[in-house]
This record gives sequence, structure tokens and C-alpha cells, in this order.
Amino acid sequence: MFFIFDSLVSGVAKGFARSFDPATLHDLGTKYLGETELGSIEGLLRRLQDGGLDGEVDSWFGPGENRPVMPVQLRAVIGERAMTQLAKATGMSVDQLLVYMADLLPTAIERMHADGILESQPATPDAAALA
Repeated sequence: MFFIFDSLVSGVAKGFARSFDPATLHDLGTKYLGETELGSIEGLLRRLQDGGLDGEVDSWFGPGENRPVMPVQLRAVIGERAMTQLAKATGMSVDQLLVYMADLLPTAIERMHADGILESQPATPDAAALA
């Protein structure tokens, strides 16, 4: 039964990311992430990069295929505290939100970057210190 729900959420999320205005996606992300320790979409992307998903994040900004990310990876990298905060802000369960984010993030980030809303990848603290 959970598989059917996951498939439904996955299809809705992918359609949503493709059809929704990138500026609105950014505004929604900023609204909900602003209620968490992540603070913003850029903060979420930094957390993903710092947690070892930099290859996936890079693919969302560059040409070619977007590398997928799995809900279990997001849970491990983002952490329970931030996921609980985000679930509370959105009114979804953590498990539902993880499935939704895994499907939505690659396309949403790609669309926001292509439309100039996200100019470039956020610099990780280590990279920023080296610059």
C-alpha cells in the first residue's frame, strides 16, 4: 500500500516541478525551509553537499542528466531534527516529505537555475574559505 502512495506522490511531485513557475517553487522552498535550521534552499543544498551528495547537487546545476537522490539519503544527510521541523512546517509526515523531496529536488533545482533564480551552486564553507 505504501508503494502505491509513494508512486502517486512521486508522479504528482514530478509533474508539479515541471509545470510550476520556478519563482514560485523558490518562494515555497524559502517559506518552508525558513522555518528550519536549514534556513533556505541554499542552506539545504549546502547541507546536501556537505553530507556527501555533492555529485548529485552538481548534476542538478550542470548539463546532462540529473542524478537522483533517495529518501534514505536525504534523511541521513538532512537529519531528523531538520526533517521534523520541515514536516511540521509543511503539515506532511517526514516519510511523505522525504519521498516528495527526492522526486522534486532534482527537477526543481534545475528549473530554478535555468531561469536564473538560483544563480549558481552555494559554496560550501570550506570552498568559500579557500576563495
